[in-house]
Amino acid sequence: MVAKSGNRLLAEDAENGLREILLLLALVVTPNVPEASVLPGRPIEREDDMAAAARELYKPDPRYVLLKGGHMPGDAVDILFDGKQIYEFRARRIPTRHTHGTGCTYSAAITALLAQGLAAGEAVRQARACPRLSRRRHTCQSPVRSITSQRRLPEPCRTMRSPLS
Repeated sequence: MVAKSGNRLLAEDAENGLREILLLLALVVTPNVPEASVLPGRPIEREDDMAAAARELYKPDPRYVLLKGGHMPGDAVDILFDGKQIYEFRARRIPTRHTHGTGCTYSAAITALLAQGLAAGEAVRQARACPRLSRRRHTCQSPVRSITSQRRLPEPCRTMRSPLS
């Protein structure tokens, strides 16, 4: 919906359809901070804003809102809201410029783990490790390439089945 650069990837008039139709069909939505700012229509500048936006996006479908905080300064903090409680996933930011595709890799890993029957919180915890490990171990521009080029997934991601292993 909104790229890391701030460029819109979805026409503004399509945003209502996203809000009113697609979000209601999702089990988990995974907006980044720029996307989560557009959906409720207010800026997100602090972690408190992230939690408030996650609560606002939950209505009670999707059943989980994972607000990805990779665009925020400081530690990499993601917020998961299940309709009752906010869960915080925090890690030190990895100093690298090779972050293109990390949010999509993260969301795809969550989807794969959910399809294998993991609970949402555990799927988020395990999936969060995949793009982080690939950025540490590889110098290519995209973590997607570094994960898919491996014969085996990084250790915390091994519960995910892969056609490459």
